[in-house]
Amino acid sequence: MDRAAAYRHRLAAACVALLLGLSVSGCAPAASPEAESTVPPVTPTTSASPTADPAVTIPVAPFGGDCDVLFQEDGVLAAIGPAEQRTPTERWWVGLQTAGGLSCGFSADAVGGSVVVLPSALTGSLSIDESEPGCRRAYDEVWCSDTRTGGDFWVLALGVYGDNPSAPSMEGAPVPEVLTELADAVAVAVSDETATPVTPSATTVALPLDCADLADEIDVPSLLGDGKIFPTRIEEGGGPLDRILAEAVAVSGRCDWAELEDFREVGLVVYPDAAWAWSEPELSESLEAPEALAVSGFDAQVSGNEYRTVVLVSDGTNLVEVIGHGIETDDLIAATERVLAAVSTP
Repeated sequence: MDRAAAYRHRLAAACVALLLGLSVSGCAPAASPEAESTVPPVTPTTSASPTADPAVTIPVAPFGGDCDVLFQEDGVLAAIGPAEQRTPTERWWVGLQTAGGLSCGFSADAVGGSVVVLPSALTGSLSIDESEPGCRRAYDEVWCSDTRTGGDFWVLALGVYGDNPSAPSMEGAPVPEVLTELADAVAVAVSDETATPVTPSATTVALPLDCADLADEIDVPSLLGDGKIFPTRIEEGGGPLDRILAEAVAVSGRCDWAELEDFREVGLVVYPDAAWAWSEPELSESLEAPEALAVSGFDAQVSGNEYRTVVLVSDGTNLVEVIGHGIETDDLIAATERVLAAVSTP
């Protein structure tokens, strides 16, 4: 199945799930046509390569914020062998690291998945499925997880298992020994580590976001049309692990809107106090062929493919991300200007 066909298949499945949850009709699998522009176009202004403001506070994360250091720990190597760090394709890790945590996706011969280390002060009231040991279905995968505490940190070791017709399903199975050993090893390795989150300032965006007010401020109907608009994404399952965690511990804010006639979507994510990450290589690497520009006078990057367009901006204190599907790039940049006017303090 090619990428476009696979995307349409997943979009159809997500649309069915959304329809069942919202009791609407008229959804059918189809490629999303480009939306007609209803916002005056904005001409991007070329900007210098992204650089962090020297006055921006940088968080102190375990292992120096370097997943490769974690995977070179003796106990971790003994548990899973050599591991290759996976480059994230979304930016939820930024919020987690801003709060003094670290998220590391990996692939190893023994297992593939994620290790997440968060300050225990953030996770005292954490209530997500993955915080309990076990193997559970996550849409078309099974996630097996185990947790530990080490020093001042909470540790999650998660393995991702696909459906294999020739093997018993992992759903409901005991946590594999490789994950319990990994969780033990990370807990030991992190026990002597320290973390310092970024201290909020007068220009820190406050959470939670008021999505209803923001919908008015950025004029969502001008982007999605006059049809029925739903305050949600079109997607299957509960989303990626880092997003689940970032929202559970309130280190990022998110608003989404979608319409189901032409499958257009627009959303925004705010990462408070995360301007430190602007010059991190992983940030640009998470975007597909990003181009530098200026939006409302701020450094920005825009990235797009046939499925979605992302505009990522640093306002000097926070990171602001605006995502669109089926929306012209110039219209999305104009919407980003309105988002910045609503959430960023000069």
